[in-house]
Amino acid sequence: MSRKEEKIKREIKDIVTCINLYHGKTLVSICGLPNHIDSVCRLFETFSAWDVNIDMISFTPSPSPLIAIAFTAEANQLENIFKAVGDLKQTHTELRTEVVPERCKVVFSGKELAEKSGSAAYIFNAFAKSGIAIDIITTSHKEISCLISSDQAPAAKEMVESYFGMDFL
Repeated sequence: MSRKEEKIKREIKDIVTCINLYHGKTLVSICGLPNHIDSVCRLFETFSAWDVNIDMISFTPSPSPLIAIAFTAEANQLENIFKAVGDLKQTHTELRTEVVPERCKVVFSGKELAEKSGSAAYIFNAFAKSGIAIDIITTSHKEISCLISSDQAPAAKEMVESYFGMDFL
């Protein structure tokens, strides 16, 4: 590890105050949605009507007429997820969907996380060096959340101990 990496590691340990692991997540990806905010609203209204609680949302703006959006929901809502997808496909037959269960979310929290340059790079580098693929990333002012395959949870635990000197709460 270079001097710069060592310095960032020390600083990150002061900034990241809590790391949580949440099991039982399902990743839902939808492609071919019309690129209008009304379409996005209808999508989430449909899931809401089926009592699906949406968690992480990843949406990339695009000039294309069709967009992709991904989000997570609780695994125990799988039946309702499929019902909502079925409803959406009745009006948008061109939609392509993928539902991937057996995921878990790793959440790095700290009040200064967004203010420290290199925080995200260090976190993603720890995943890369540990051989853990990230399905989806979301951030807020105080959190960086990464969705991974549930079978990678033991490797994530080792990564958290090694790179952050912490354990999951």
